[in-house]
Amino acid sequence: MTDDQQEQFSNFEEVIRKMEENREDKEYFEVSVVETRLHSKRGRRYQVERFSTPEKAAILGKKLLPRYLDRECVYVVGLTTKMEPISIQLMSIGSMNSANLDSARILTHLLISGAQSFVIYHNHISGDTTPSNEDIVSTKRIRDAANLVGLNLADHIIIGEGFCSMKEKGYI
Repeated sequence: MTDDQQEQFSNFEEVIRKMEENREDKEYFEVSVVETRLHSKRGRRYQVERFSTPEKAAILGKKLLPRYLDRECVYVVGLTTKMEPISIQLMSIGSMNSANLDSARILTHLLISGAQSFVIYHNHISGDTTPSNEDIVSTKRIRDAANLVGLNLADHIIIGEGFCSMKEKGYI
């Protein structure tokens, strides 16, 4: 079907119906049509500055991950090309000493929200912000996957008694 023919149809169902009519062998097949929409929730609003330094990025992380939490949580913040936050998503609530970083879920959220880059935040309830080996490995895995789809991991910030910018410390 040419581009001109596709423009004649107003929706996917008509295109599929026309394709079935034009098939020579007349075998029937099913095609699932998937539609994804981004819905902005009215909820808590955060006043944040452009993420020009890890310190400014950590300010939001400390608001998202207060010290009284009893388990590790992971947030992802999508950023514009000017490093301004455009989306915040809680990605995982883990246990006392670990939280799952699911690359597919993180990247799906970022692509749908139109982010160009992103920051990952997670907390260490012990207060020690030193990255674990699992933190380093999973961050590199997500960075590499993000690069494949044109996204930039700006930083992974661990929140505890203070904060640790994994980019600033040379881990990523």
